[in-house]
Amino acid sequence: MAEAELGGAVPEQVDRLQEVRPVWQMQGHEVCADVHMALSVAQAVLTSRDERIAAMSDADSGGSVLRELRALGVKEAAPQLLAMVALVDTAVALVAEVGTMSEEDAWEKIRKGVLRRHCQAPDAL
Repeated sequence: MAEAELGGAVPEQVDRLQEVRPVWQMQGHEVCADVHMALSVAQAVLTSRDERIAAMSDADSGGSVLRELRALGVKEAAPQLLAMVALVDTAVALVAEVGTMSEEDAWEKIRKGVLRRHCQAPDAL
């Protein structure tokens, strides 16, 4: 997913993910939509980062994620968002390594697994 394809979507998605809402008011379908959005944000940030720093083998991953969020127009980010991106980044790398597959295939496997586990109708998204 190239940065040009993202448009202004990432900052708005990040803002939505960082909204604090009462848990008792949330419905299952909202949780599923938020999980889907979180995966999309993580993939957009990490894919864009990987495209930008492919030539930099000594890039600091945490710093590169912060730089990428800024490059994508995100002005503020909660520590939980950064932790989520770090967890997804590690999960994709581990699944790719253990499954002897490309990171693109690992993304698909993780996305399908998470949505299947946390959504009633994962194919609807």
